[in-house]
Amino acid sequence: EAVTAYSRVIEIDPQHAYAHYYVGLAYYYLKQKDKAITHLSTFAKLAPEAPEAAWVRQLLSQLASW
Repeated sequence: EAVTAYSRVIEIDPQHAYAHYYVGLAYYYLKQKDKAITHLSTFAKLAPEAPEAAWVRQLLSQLASW
């Protein structure tokens, strides 16, 4: 349900950083690595100074090595 909801937000506003963040996390927990990387990378680009940004970059680094 979260993926559906946040994907709808992204359709409406592709620049909504936190929609990408939360859908990326949802995909991560669903073990859909490629989709998680796509959305978390977008979040990192849209909100590089966000409080979660450093953690997201670390998570992306871990995902890249899987």
